[in-house]
Amino acid sequence: ILFIKNHFVNNGMIFPEHSNDVTTSGRKLYIKRDGARNIENNQEIEEYFKQENFEFIAPHEYSLSEKKKKFRTASIIVGPASSGFTNIIFCLPGTKVMMFTNFQRSYDPYLSTIAHCFEVNLCAITGTDILPSSPHSSYRISLARIKIAYKDFIKA
Repeated sequence: ILFIKNHFVNNGMIFPEHSNDVTTSGRKLYIKRDGARNIENNQEIEEYFKQENFEFIAPHEYSLSEKKKKFRTASIIVGPASSGFTNIIFCLPGTKVMMFTNFQRSYDPYLSTIAHCFEVNLCAITGTDILPSSPHSSYRISLARIKIAYKDFIKA
């Protein structure tokens, strides 16, 4: 992770167009997730974050340079946990990241390790797993719980 931080993310030869960018724009990103292991009440959660003026993205649809710009200028990022969150390597220290995950995956350390190394404030909200014995289970998190967690997290 330190190699990525020191020789990739801040490498002006790889990202010459971003060599001097060091400020956030206050951008609020919602990372979309489709397919398995998703929130069953995803529609109502997405609607809430649309009302909160989040920009919805699917990171795999962007070039590496576009991802760096989006994540570098974000002040807060939310969404169902996915590999798209690995792009927090581009965030500035102090960026707030809130991911939703099934309980079984809450013990997966890769995103918390990345967040720690890149000084990103990570908060995970766990849901109730539909299949409690499976790490691939879909899950449900009440919108009320997400609203409370989000409002508390952005104040912190």
